[in-house]
Amino acid sequence: SVTTWPIFRGDAALTGSAGALRGTLVRRWSQAGEDALPSSAVVGPDLVLVASQAGTVAAFDAHTGARRWQRKLPAAIEAAPLLADGLLVVGDHAGVVRALDPLTGSTHWERRLGGKVTASANWRRDEDGGSTLLVGAYDHRLHGLDGASGVERWAHATKSFVNGTAAISGQTAVLGGCDAHLRRVGIDDGRLLGSVDLGSQVAGSPALAAGRAFVGTYDGRLVAVDLAADRIAWEIDLTGAVIASPAVAD
Repeated sequence: SVTTWPIFRGDAALTGSAGALRGTLVRRWSQAGEDALPSSAVVGPDLVLVASQAGTVAAFDAHTGARRWQRKLPAAIEAAPLLADGLLVVGDHAGVVRALDPLTGSTHWERRLGGKVTASANWRRDEDGGSTLLVGAYDHRLHGLDGASGVERWAHATKSFVNGTAAISGQTAVLGGCDAHLRRVGIDDGRLLGSVDLGSQVAGSPALAAGRAFVGTYDGRLVAVDLAADRIAWEIDLTGAVIASPAVAD
């Protein structure tokens, strides 16, 4: 099992799997918030960090629940934060991505994109020791940002909103979109490597495992895509629109 959960869905592949949970689940603490928490918390070694629809970002002691700090940002936050390379990355409905100090909440940098951000960021460690952040936005783009500075390295254009988080496998980002395509994009340069027409919008995020991407569609299907062949391997009809992200476990 895992002791940290630094990213939406737990890991860069967005599998959503925490492994075996041993023992009896007991509530150790709780904290009341001022507004809805539309997405999940992230967990570091000693901190639990959350963001609210009111634009509040807060940090709590993971062991006691004591509030360490709280900060109100100007716009609503729908996406889960990201703990990456010593920073807390948060995107908001005004299209601003901020990197905060997870211990104090102070701002390291901020970058305004061309549309609101509803999905969590993802990240990759670069060969030179730096990092690349991946952020989708309602400007129809997946943005590759320098993790240390927030400077935009590239922007990959799609044909509609990017509502979900991009999953990562090696040097490749995999993202769904409201243009009904599942795309593979090179993280180094934002170049399109391949795509599959799913026939319906993808509101959630893909989960990657065993060379496949698993994703739900707005017309009510769970689809498995063979990433090497850029084709649908199988699909299952469900009872309604799938707006959440699948989880994959052994």
